[in-house]
Amino acid sequence: IAFESQNILDSTTVGRELITAADEAAARAAIGVDLSKFAYLDSDNTWTGDNDFTQGITATNGDFSGNLTSEVGGSYKLYQLGTEGDTDTSYLELSNNGNNFEFYTRATGAGTEKNISIGNADTRLAFNPAGQILLRAGGGYVMSVGANAVAFYEDLLPQSGYTVPIGRSTNRFSAVYSVDGSFTGNLTSEVGGSYKLFNLGDESAADSEYLEISASSNVYKIAPLRAGTGAVRQFALEGCYGSGFGRISFDTYGFLNLAFGSNPVLSIRSDGAELLDDLYPNVTKVDTLLLGKSNARWSDVYSVDGSFSGNLTSEVGGSYKLFNLGDASAADSEFLTLETDSNNYRILSSLTGAGVQRDIRIGGYVGTAYRGIRIQPAFGGIQFIYNNANRLSISSTTTQISTATTKTSNFQPNADNTYTNGTNSIRWSDVYSVDGNFTGKMTLSGLPTSDPGVAGELWNDSGTVKISI
Repeated sequence: IAFESQNILDSTTVGRELITAADEAAARAAIGVDLSKFAYLDSDNTWTGDNDFTQGITATNGDFSGNLTSEVGGSYKLYQLGTEGDTDTSYLELSNNGNNFEFYTRATGAGTEKNISIGNADTRLAFNPAGQILLRAGGGYVMSVGANAVAFYEDLLPQSGYTVPIGRSTNRFSAVYSVDGSFTGNLTSEVGGSYKLFNLGDESAADSEYLEISASSNVYKIAPLRAGTGAVRQFALEGCYGSGFGRISFDTYGFLNLAFGSNPVLSIRSDGAELLDDLYPNVTKVDTLLLGKSNARWSDVYSVDGSFSGNLTSEVGGSYKLFNLGDASAADSEFLTLETDSNNYRILSSLTGAGVQRDIRIGGYVGTAYRGIRIQPAFGGIQFIYNNANRLSISSTTTQISTATTKTSNFQPNADNTYTNGTNSIRWSDVYSVDGNFTGKMTLSGLPTSDPGVAGELWNDSGTVKISI
């Protein structure tokens, strides 16, 4: 709106329709002009001083040498589409909502909210309608702030010379995700935390496999764990020396394995320890190391062979057993026992269950010929054998001699007038004696009935005993 003077005059002189002075007051009222408040319009149509407007002012350009003030409840608007009152608009508004000053991009109707950028083409801070704050520097984006995350497009560095933490002891990030991490100081897990190395998935995955270093109930633990369909993996510790390496592994079966290179040495499991290589003392400890102690003994030792350069000792109450069937824990067994009982040393043939009581032989072989003693506990007999032939057999009822016997002391029965020397059906072929002394009967039922012609031999001459001359 341009006013040539403070009065609306007859305009015929400028080629327009006449507006009479009578209409001046009505025209001023229609456009809201109060002459008392517009006394500062100079000759070149520039407002000077303070001027009040009760209606909106529309202009192509505006130039102010003083302040452009918006009173309480007002605002500044910069339109990209439409103007005040239009249905479709897009504009930037600087306003105050009563408590906060606001710098917003707005739109009505078919208009769209636009980005707000502060800075220049290469370096600027931008606010977009999607709810992001974008920081651009050097021609590229450096950082974006969204509703759910802050994203960095360049390195995030502390100021040189300053010690700057990421988070605080009382304000921690819930998680940190990174491809790599390098620390010149300590990587600390506070009480209740742990270290996890993932082979499958991650902390939030339903299916995962990972190694965890943790502390629980005053115990530090290193354990391979899993979640969902993840598998429990083997955990190994390895050390190198030359071309070989030592290895301690915890496999998926719960075994603890010790190995050198690819050669397993020891496997420890729930039912015992399995040795997979030779076990021997160090060369500096030969003949000095113990396998067990006098007050800490193995309950049993199972071995194919055993060789001792010293003594094989059985303490009081112990024994030596040689098995022919089964073993010490078998229900059916056969074994020889060397033991002590009530101050006697005993060699016994023993059995359990369906085992058979076997013979005991003491002697040796010359070629295939056995010479020695055979004891038969099952039959209650003892044989003295020479070259595989019984020479003397003793049972519960008889003693049989099948060879010439040389005796250097008395040979007598255990009780008087109780035992026979031979039987009615098994007789000695001959008896050679210097003297013969009988307190009972002498029965000669087989004497020849004619003179045999052998000096000193008895014969029966029709009931009369005679001696051949």
